[in-house]
Amino acid sequence: METKAYMSGLVKHPRLSLVGKFFTSLVPPSFDRTESTLRQQWKLSGGLKVFPLEKDNIILFEFEHKSDKKNVIMDGPWNVDGIIIVLKQCPQNISMSDIDFSATSFWVKVIGLPYFQYTQADAVKIVNKLSDKPLISLEYDLSTRCFLVRAKINLRKPLSPGFYINGRGRKRPFVQFKYKNLGIFCEQCGMVGHRKCGEVTRVRPLTREFQTHVYGPWLRYDNDQAGNKSLPVKLYYVKPSSDWFGLEYEETVTFAQFYVRVVVDVIYASEHEWGGKKLTRSLLKSQYDFSFRFPCFPTSVIKDVIAFEIDGISSLEKLTEEDKEILVNNLVDHIMKQRKSWSGNKWVPFIVGVEKTVMIPPVDMEAMLEEDKDIELFETMKSKIYKLVGSPVGKSDDLVMKTIGDAIAEVGLIQFEDEYFEWWMRGVRDSVPERRLDDRNHKGVKVLGPDMDLFGTCCICQEDFILGEDATFTSPCSHLFHTYCINEWIQETPKCPLCCIQLQIV
Repeated sequence: METKAYMSGLVKHPRLSLVGKFFTSLVPPSFDRTESTLRQQWKLSGGLKVFPLEKDNIILFEFEHKSDKKNVIMDGPWNVDGIIIVLKQCPQNISMSDIDFSATSFWVKVIGLPYFQYTQADAVKIVNKLSDKPLISLEYDLSTRCFLVRAKINLRKPLSPGFYINGRGRKRPFVQFKYKNLGIFCEQCGMVGHRKCGEVTRVRPLTREFQTHVYGPWLRYDNDQAGNKSLPVKLYYVKPSSDWFGLEYEETVTFAQFYVRVVVDVIYASEHEWGGKKLTRSLLKSQYDFSFRFPCFPTSVIKDVIAFEIDGISSLEKLTEEDKEILVNNLVDHIMKQRKSWSGNKWVPFIVGVEKTVMIPPVDMEAMLEEDKDIELFETMKSKIYKLVGSPVGKSDDLVMKTIGDAIAEVGLIQFEDEYFEWWMRGVRDSVPERRLDDRNHKGVKVLGPDMDLFGTCCICQEDFILGEDATFTSPCSHLFHTYCINEWIQETPKCPLCCIQLQIV
């Protein structure tokens, strides 16, 4: 009886249920495929019942916990094999056939806004260009070039790729919209629900030199930049120096050990054609540094150890198995080829550089280049402001604000909003001289061989203590940290990271 009720469209528990329907002109996924895929994506804390309803290919989802239902709604939309399923609250006053499945809520990342040249009121205006439906929520930060918004998107209209805004004295930037969990859409007309149509592909200027398609994979927003192709990694080796790697303390090591430092350069690159030629642009966007040590095992064991450590490097987690194997084998071969130079030593350091290149669309490259320019501009502006303002103690707010305005004008910015003057005012007022640990009470040491196992790990960076590094015992609690780590820590709070006792600083 219960199954028949569901099949006829009657909902037993509407407050725990959602109804869904695929928005597509393609053949929708099967019921079994839909159920298994969504169960895997949703990761529910409680049970779920799924029922196909006879009318209009609608599917009913009944959750055991209200929190699961809420999370599914807030994290959507969802897609199965790239086809979006629109989920709606169960109706109480209308039949399911009257539900409008042509609109759904997306998380949209808005990028490309100039640093410190827009306000929250501007953000709301931007959202209105994104959607004619009411704003649902906005995650906004004054000091970034992007923000997240959740808004209802009409799927019967082309997706909005973004728009040009007033550069306020600078180049007119293009503000991009990136849609989370977008799935399949047409890169010719921008419509969700089909892959390709007969319309002429729309284009827009990207730079003065060339144009780009309006719609493309850059409309998708994923935290791990899914879909961007990584090229095979490149390796290079650097000869360790004694002052960097503690070689002068080698005689203190209790047993022979390898020390491997891995520097990962993440490089973004894009290709485009202009004047019949293929051009490539690249940008070093981030650098990561990892290190590990292990006893001087036989070659076969070394390979297993390095493979295990490489698996723990987060910036390399997207490597293909082939790339990972090449990296491990290449590093082991390099270590073995250098056997004559380290045979008989107790502390054997190596440094390997890994260049990981990710190919991205020209649209995303242009956004990254503009972001770098803005970061440089911001750092210049920050330096000028703090230099001109000096110590704000005893200065009137009017004088401090005028000085901030002078510094901003020096970098060529115009139409600077009052909201940002106030932001800089708070920063200047809150600025304090750099804190230092009182050397008369805190004990600094060099890490020696036996210390590496005795000291364990630094709780701030979660890294081991390595031969020759500087470490500090804090006073009065005698806890141990990397000297660099604790000096950085006390800039935020003068309390011990472990016991929260007040540290003696100057």
